[in-house]
Amino acid sequence: MGTTTFNFSYFLSLFITLTTIYVLHVKYNDRLPKIITYFVIPICVAYITLFVFNNLFYHINFVMDDVGDYLENKYISTLESTKYYNIFPMFIILFIIFTILLYLGLFN
Repeated sequence: MGTTTFNFSYFLSLFITLTTIYVLHVKYNDRLPKIITYFVIPICVAYITLFVFNNLFYHINFVMDDVGDYLENKYISTLESTKYYNIFPMFIILFIIFTILLYLGLFN
């Protein structure tokens, strides 16, 4: 047996399952028992969607890995071309501290 990795089909299955839970909660909240609404139907939906994605659309993970690698390379090359790679983390930290100070009203 191989190891299981979290890939795009798992993410898509989880997204569809959470959407199903939301729709069941909004439309059938009072009519269905809570164990069916929040446990039985979501587990079945998650299993079926994961089975379909892994067996019928098995190439979707490879395509999304390629897209993710492309976006990561594009981001890294853009970041390296700006030559501000070492400034960005410090800028983000200072921005967060400044935002907290503004929120607390220490500049009034």
